[in-house]
Amino acid sequence: MRFQITESRKNKSGYCSIQCRVSVNGVPATAFSTGPRARPETWDNKLQVVLGDEQTTQKLISIRNGLDSVYQEFRRRGRIPEPEEVIAHYFDHELEYNKKWTVEALCDSTIWIKMELQHFSKTMETCTVV
Repeated sequence: MRFQITESRKNKSGYCSIQCRVSVNGVPATAFSTGPRARPETWDNKLQVVLGDEQTTQKLISIRNGLDSVYQEFRRRGRIPEPEEVIAHYFDHELEYNKKWTVEALCDSTIWIKMELQHFSKTMETCTVV
């Protein structure tokens, strides 16, 4: 995932929108605007920050972390997502796939609780009441 600006698309004040480009296994998605803008002379492409603008830099870090979290959740569930899925899931937490994750997590929790109850029940059988 990379952020970029397009200097040729400056607004009248000299600011460019900061775009985000997401790729998974070399397959890129269409870049999307992050919202904040920066002047080309304040954009550090190597560090991926806006020099002198901590608020915008923090927003970019937040976007990066959010996209990475979505990607890692797909991976945790044994799936390599398409880059568009990562972006869509990041922006729309009501996606059907997210609902599926919630149901799966609930099922996992229910199974764990049942196992704990069975263990507790067996432990209680071997206890002696005094």
